[in-house]
Amino acid sequence: MDDTEFHGRKAVGVTCIVHKSLRKQVMEFLEETGVGKIYVEAGKSERLFIRSRPFGLPGTRQVLHDSPAEIFRFSISTGDTQYVLNSLIAAAELDVQGRGMIFSQKIYEYSKDSLPIIPAGEKSGEIDTKYSLLPGLSLITCILSRPGSGEELSRTALELGTCVPIITNGRGTGMRDNLGLLRITIPSEKEIVQLIVPEYDADNIIQLLIEEVKLNLPGRGFLFRTPIGMGVVDTRLRIGRQEHAASMEQIISAIDELKMGTHWRKRFSGTENSSFGNPSHLLFNYKAISFVCREGKGDSLVNRAMEKGAPGATISRISCLNLQDREGDSAARERNVICVPNNLAEKVIDAIFHEEEIIEQFLDHLWIQDAPSVFSYIR
Repeated sequence: MDDTEFHGRKAVGVTCIVHKSLRKQVMEFLEETGVGKIYVEAGKSERLFIRSRPFGLPGTRQVLHDSPAEIFRFSISTGDTQYVLNSLIAAAELDVQGRGMIFSQKIYEYSKDSLPIIPAGEKSGEIDTKYSLLPGLSLITCILSRPGSGEELSRTALELGTCVPIITNGRGTGMRDNLGLLRITIPSEKEIVQLIVPEYDADNIIQLLIEEVKLNLPGRGFLFRTPIGMGVVDTRLRIGRQEHAASMEQIISAIDELKMGTHWRKRFSGTENSSFGNPSHLLFNYKAISFVCREGKGDSLVNRAMEKGAPGATISRISCLNLQDREGDSAARERNVICVPNNLAEKVIDAIFHEEEIIEQFLDHLWIQDAPSVFSYIR
């Protein structure tokens, strides 16, 4: 097969989210391991900061506190997943709550680049097996239109005790562009909130988030869920004043390790009903299609996808770093995310690859993931 052709293959997508100060440790490990291109996105993590009340009043109050975070994404072969995750946890000390999180997801990838080849000698060496990689998790991605709604949703997620939410910024394209003058009522700028939850509670938590930020109203945004293979979650939800030797989050994390999962903290019986009607019904059996291309080239590909039924896309600015070729192309990139029903996915992907000139020159890769549940306002 020609080196300029895109190869379709099963792979594993790894997402590592760390405090900005840990960037060096992550990049050094990935470079030593042989990972080539990585894609980095800037964001912020949200936590509840516990403060004493002013004037010596009894009790405490909780305010949102954000800190800079960086999101690293790259793909590896299935057989390297355990080694890479465990080694990255060791390199960045992600077993310490508050430093970040890491998780893997099954993907189908189209790319010109080969997957990194990790030498057998490295993988056969000792790996610290004390890290408990939790199974049975889901990633909820919320794309919100209203300014400030990202922090509002983050507070709800923290109060529910899910995990530390990550907020990034992007812009919406597609449906809004077809509204004519009405588009001025819906800002193009989006706040994107990502949080990890137990898989068996995911749809119930989605319903609570929908109610809290009123996603059941038109123009507020949408969300989707993708499964996680395994990962380590940051559960340091609160910082500041601590009255005991260990926080509740540390106790829960310890029990997760003992139980080898999060199944023991199931909180919904499955019989709960939403407090509002039909507009909140979730949509099932979707695909999340994400592709990375040179900045400014995504709109043409999104337009092609919309011609085949895609509702639109959310576009985020990211950077590409080639760790094995410092002189290589490291120009700015944009990440485009589209959610479509399973029966439209193949048509949409074919339409994207129909733009051959843009694909050959400017597309880095395209990932396809299952999205078991999606929510968007339906009239």
